[in-house]
Amino acid sequence: MSESCESKRCLPSILLVVLLFAGTFPLQAENHWDQLPPTPGLPKPERSGTATVNGGRLWYAVFGHGSPVIFLHGGLANSNYWGLQIAAIAKALKYLGE
Repeated sequence: MSESCESKRCLPSILLVVLLFAGTFPLQAENHWDQLPPTPGLPKPERSGTATVNGGRLWYAVFGHGSPVIFLHGGLANSNYWGLQIAAIAKALKYLGE
């Protein structure tokens, strides 16, 4: 068998093995800022409940005292994502969140 014929036949097999082997390694972020930190929990609210808004139920919680601030998260998130901000803001303002 000639050398060129052998390399043409082996190349697809070699590529397949390399791709299958490479797929077994988990992808890791190169930099620490490429990874999201764990989602913080909410501090204990002074009060919480649900409000009917446009025919739907909206959960809310009240933290802190003073002028109100309202945080709204995106549709695929939840209020836990505001946990660290609530702890800082509730020292000076009243936080109403969903």
